[in-house]
Amino acid sequence: MSRSAPSLLARLADGAVHSGQTLAAEFGVSRAAIGKQIARLRAQGWPVEARRGLGYHLPEGWRPLERAAIELAPGYAAAGPESLVMLDRVDSTSRYLDRGPAPAPGGTRLCIAEHQQAGRGRQGRRWHSAPGASITFSAVRTFDRSPAELGALGLAIGVALCECLTAQGMAGIGLKWPNDLLHDGRKLGGVLIELRGEAAGATRVTAGVGINHGDPATQTGTASTGLASIAGDTVPDRSRIAGTLMGAVITALDEFASDGFAAFRARWDRFDLLAGRAVRVWTSEGTRDGTACGIADNGALLFADDDGGRDALHSAEVTIRARV
Repeated sequence: MSRSAPSLLARLADGAVHSGQTLAAEFGVSRAAIGKQIARLRAQGWPVEARRGLGYHLPEGWRPLERAAIELAPGYAAAGPESLVMLDRVDSTSRYLDRGPAPAPGGTRLCIAEHQQAGRGRQGRRWHSAPGASITFSAVRTFDRSPAELGALGLAIGVALCECLTAQGMAGIGLKWPNDLLHDGRKLGGVLIELRGEAAGATRVTAGVGINHGDPATQTGTASTGLASIAGDTVPDRSRIAGTLMGAVITALDEFASDGFAAFRARWDRFDLLAGRAVRVWTSEGTRDGTACGIADNGALLFADDDGGRDALHSAEVTIRARV
């Protein structure tokens, strides 16, 4: 996107209809250049509307992310992020952070993007994030713990996200072990944790979060939903809720660094959508049917199969679905 495009996007998102001639004069370019910028924004997924004889605008609900609104969001400043990078487009916010330096001890660096072109989910799945319709960010932090001690960190972040959204008035959101946020059986978002061991026993953790804000496109055949559908007219501004969610994630990282998963163990039960349900699991050894029996203190899923066996399953090993 050219240098003027973000300002053009913000201008189109102010709720008014702007003529091509007015935009060209404001940005000091030709009307043809404005037309090319409009075409580029549309190609990226922004639904810029043209009203014959009047001009261009973005429909209600489509607003670019704003740094000021993020930084003023409840809980963001108190969480004290080391830095926040805001990008228009990126392959992956997690990959962007992984290419950069590690944060200072106890610090957290953030990256948020309007559009991820190669967002990742668990087991290599893709996470699609349309511009203006999702909240896609990552956080990186270094822990003085081994990767084995951080296996439940994704569950802890999931709890923090659910608590944050519930406090914002969006009831009925729960967690499907290990990393999916669901509402009424539809996927709202997810968490992906990537661990990289470093010198002296430290581990660099990159936590990726994707939350649908508007009406999402179907993701690999999964029924999906967004915050706008859940909250209706009361849905918070996308920048404001993004800042609040980022603050919640940083706070969760702080809690985990101090107390481990013990700080989240009982809180998980409030949002657990699988406990007591008949499930089917897929492992490298085949398919098994049984019942989900909650989680262990290390975040493993407690599973009782229909043949009487009991296991503690770890997220890297299995795919799980509730049985109807």
